[in-house]
Amino acid sequence: MKKIIVFVVLLLMLSGIFTNQSLAATNLKDVEKSNRFYNEIQYLIKEKVISGFPDGTFRPKSNVTRAQAAIMIGRAMGYDGKQRNTSFSDVSSSKIASGYIAEATENSLISGYPDGTFKPDKVVTRAEMAIILNRAFFNKTITPTVSFSDVGKKMSSYYSIMNLAAMGIVSGYEDGTFKPNNSLNREQFSAFLARAFNDDFIKSPDKTETVSQQQAIKKAKSYLEYTSFSRSGLIAQLKYEGFSNADATYAVDKINVNWRGQAVKMAENYLEYTSFSRSGLIAQLEYEGFSNADAKYAVDKINTNWREQAVKMAKNYLEYTSFSRSGLIAQLEFEGFSNADATYAVNAVGL
Repeated sequence: MKKIIVFVVLLLMLSGIFTNQSLAATNLKDVEKSNRFYNEIQYLIKEKVISGFPDGTFRPKSNVTRAQAAIMIGRAMGYDGKQRNTSFSDVSSSKIASGYIAEATENSLISGYPDGTFKPDKVVTRAEMAIILNRAFFNKTITPTVSFSDVGKKMSSYYSIMNLAAMGIVSGYEDGTFKPNNSLNREQFSAFLARAFNDDFIKSPDKTETVSQQQAIKKAKSYLEYTSFSRSGLIAQLKYEGFSNADATYAVDKINVNWRGQAVKMAENYLEYTSFSRSGLIAQLEYEGFSNADAKYAVDKINTNWREQAVKMAKNYLEYTSFSRSGLIAQLEFEGFSNADATYAVNAVGL
């Protein structure tokens, strides 16, 4: 299954950023078939997720700034982007990226500099983008399968680069380097995103996948097509189906899932059929295998009226059993609701 997911909104930023003057085109004057990322760029244009500029160019060598990266990641994560003040001295509410920068910072996806600035116009490096992509969409550590002569374990970007390289999202250069401090341009970023969208753009590893690994990948994709899982939950499900731990882990890491998105989906599914307090739903998602950070992100993302959830739970209790007023309040507090919300709910049901 082609992974056309939430990255769609992210890629809109690659097409004439901050303007409505982008022009969809497949015959881009400055993207020839000899371009190493020609197929990736054409694929994304065909899927209508990026486009060229009004003059018929794509400007593949143009760099991506930190502000633009914040908007891209913010849109992909579903942030509202409402312009507001930030904690950075050089990012006021008048900046179009201010809302995305503020929220991405609050969620620890990006950070500023020791002098209190964000440097929004500074060009994003390959290492920085690896960190941002890994934090935002993958949130896992994979056993390194490659090494780069200029990427060491003491670097803050080490595990992010190693993770994305192991998944085939990024790659190094022929001389064995990654060039982490090199700036990131539009054609390179297009390549990263195309690989995340579609496994066909990921080069096959030197080691051929075994039949069992291929079957595990197929099974994992089929599960995620109809329901939601945490990473550990999906591995456990594949093991239940008879796959070895090694094959199950390989398959889950291979398919490049946005686990935060899965947490949001599961939270929505739970609330469709039952009721929870905020803390109760967080605990349930953690029980399902999500990290505390991802569980909290998902619960806050769905914008639930917790008082209404308390009322719903109170009604459900009274449908099957009996309570005194104080007893029902205590039960709702036990479920994680505040005393105020529990009291409100009990009053709402007329007890």
